[in-house]
Amino acid sequence: MNFKKKLMLSLTALLVSGVANAAEPQILSFSVNVPGKSSTVQDFLIPWAEKVSNASGGTIKMKVYPDGILSNIGNTIERVASGVADIGWDNPLAYGKQYEKIGVIGLPGLFQDPVKASAALWKGYDTGLFSDNLDNVKVLMLYTGPPMGMFLREKPEKPTSLESRGMLVGSKGRAMLMRGVGGRPISLSPPEYYQAIQKGVAEGALTAMIAVVSVKIDELLNYYLRGPFGGGATIIVMNKNVYAGLPPEAKAAIDASSYELGSREIAEFNMKYEESQWERLAKVEGNIVETVSVEDYPLWQSAFDAVSDEWVSNTENGAQILDTFRTILNK
Repeated sequence: MNFKKKLMLSLTALLVSGVANAAEPQILSFSVNVPGKSSTVQDFLIPWAEKVSNASGGTIKMKVYPDGILSNIGNTIERVASGVADIGWDNPLAYGKQYEKIGVIGLPGLFQDPVKASAALWKGYDTGLFSDNLDNVKVLMLYTGPPMGMFLREKPEKPTSLESRGMLVGSKGRAMLMRGVGGRPISLSPPEYYQAIQKGVAEGALTAMIAVVSVKIDELLNYYLRGPFGGGATIIVMNKNVYAGLPPEAKAAIDASSYELGSREIAEFNMKYEESQWERLAKVEGNIVETVSVEDYPLWQSAFDAVSDEWVSNTENGAQILDTFRTILNK
């Protein structure tokens, strides 16, 4: 083989290699501090990532990292902003005052339909009501699930008088409510709930049913109370520079499955999943599953009002935020 043929073969190989490399999708890491085997990860987040990847024309491939491998609840937004992960799932209410305005969703008695409430949350963000301190990331979704439930090892004599029982909470609003009915709030993240209840540090939790099942504390509980206890908030964010550098096909794929539509879709998924879990746990021998009774509602309402009043007084422009959010919610 002469020199010219060798040179042509080498150039051809380099060209083929370059085309192959150019066709490789950009890997986007998606950090989620939820158990990898949970329904949230397996039945929504991984399928969502695959749907977006497939719609991108081969330009991106999202890879979900569950179990807090890349970040934890309460630092994921910051880690996405700094480039530790490209996309992240987080609880903004775990940051305290930084995102306290979003905490309006946690006020008890405010909503029952999480899909409608999630659309209102997104509209609130999109119009600037909840956008404080989020300009360092690109927000893809902001949503809530069904109202929290109250879960305990044993049924108390009166759910409205918890007699200093330790109750696990994930936000300031939930802590206010538990204090309002005589509980002793303990602030921990869901991955810490099982050990806290197992060791007797806490008697139960005010949290979402999806969290109960994800971290398996239903193995330790026997009393389940449904009521309008307020919602949680979850946010999915993306590194702004990473998004800006994507090709148009990738941006279009992400846009088509995010924002208000994406927030509604994951809220609907959570609603259906949680309902199935309430039904399942009601069939377990020894479990007691109840809904706040008509007789007890006035007692709860007193605690609800106290929580709302405290939140309004402790939050900058709290009254205006609550009124504006109610208006958006009721449209």
